[in-house]
Amino acid sequence: MRRILPCFLFLAAVLTASPGQAQPPPSWQEHSGARHDYNLSGVRILVIAADEFNDEEATQMARCWRGWGANIEFAGPSRSLTGEVEGPPGTANKAPAPTLRVDVLLDDVVPSRYDLIYIAGGEGIPQLLAGHRPQLARIIDGAARAGRLVAAICHGPLALTASSILAGRRVTANGEDNVRALRQAGASYVDQVVVTDGRLVTGQWPHLETFAVTVAEKLQYPSGGGPFETAKAARPAAVRLLDDLRRSARFAPQPVDVRLIEQAIQASMRTIARSSRGPATVKYVLVTEAAARARVWEGMVQGSRQEFGSIGLNEQNLRRAFAPVVESAPVMLFAFVVPPAIDRPDLRERTLRADLGYAGASIANFVVAARGFGLGVATLDYAQFLAAEAEIKRLLQVPDASVLVSILCVGRAVAEAPPIPVRPLAEVLSYERWGRAGADGRR
Repeated sequence: MRRILPCFLFLAAVLTASPGQAQPPPSWQEHSGARHDYNLSGVRILVIAADEFNDEEATQMARCWRGWGANIEFAGPSRSLTGEVEGPPGTANKAPAPTLRVDVLLDDVVPSRYDLIYIAGGEGIPQLLAGHRPQLARIIDGAARAGRLVAAICHGPLALTASSILAGRRVTANGEDNVRALRQAGASYVDQVVVTDGRLVTGQWPHLETFAVTVAEKLQYPSGGGPFETAKAARPAAVRLLDDLRRSARFAPQPVDVRLIEQAIQASMRTIARSSRGPATVKYVLVTEAAARARVWEGMVQGSRQEFGSIGLNEQNLRRAFAPVVESAPVMLFAFVVPPAIDRPDLRERTLRADLGYAGASIANFVVAARGFGLGVATLDYAQFLAAEAEIKRLLQVPDASVLVSILCVGRAVAEAPPIPVRPLAEVLSYERWGRAGADGRR
């Protein structure tokens, strides 16, 4: 399934009085490590899937809800379904396609029997819609009339266009074609990880944990006020800002007041000004002239083409992937570190490590400050682009000894990339010593 990856920091609280604590399946890309405890005993959920279903969104999502006590049934156009074949592009040895045994055919579904009608995503949703629109309309509209919860994720919301429930409703989804179809059906598209509008919940892949928990809360707390919702509302302002940071995907053509970028850089340097080396070693080069930006972009493509080719991205695809953000950005910003002039190799290496830390802090805080001024930022933090360092330094007349650290595009964002899902805290945090779990068993 071709999708853009996703940055949303997942916060959740523990809810008592449940059949047990269920953890998101480990294969999910979003797996915060937070423990969730919901009581879905007695809740009946119908999962609608199609051929080329996404296994994460169908069977693994069902397993997550089942872990909280829900009763799950699968519905589809035939008794046996074959899922998508997952694997990196160009991979020869992909895992075999998953299969799914259906409990009830679409023609036999009684929507009022279920508390939730959930449509899993997958590449087969357009075919499901084309071949079974009347059945989908009957199920979805019937569930809505009965006051049941309706949910869909990724490509799944496309199936909602068979029904009459979308007019004036706020929804989200993955895929430009799906978004276009939802708008044509009268829905208002919202570029958020999960969108709840009354008894309708829609979500974006790969934020499966957030979606699963949001649906669970909607089932157990239909009037709101569940622990996940409460925890999000209680976040400090700085945490909310970091949660909501996104990489800009495209910029408006109008120029940007350079003074705003200057102020953002000045603000970013304050955090590293405690050391005399910080401001002395971190340097930025601002490029606003269109012809200069075009020359640097071409140098970036040519200088990194071989490295991107080694991971299966040829020059044509390289341009297609990055040109929308780079060519639309009215400003390009290049961050460098000036290495220390120290004779001792060991001390020079340690000092350079510290300098790179200063640069990272400055860049991160520049992004936050720029957002505060209403600007969008795309950080091209791809190691492959660093292969073009020599050509970039030549074009910008940067001293040879300097080290390229980051490339940023800045402007007024007109499109944002989805937030990147958060991995478990256990992957980055140890207690007291490397690899040691916390006192309560957290790793």
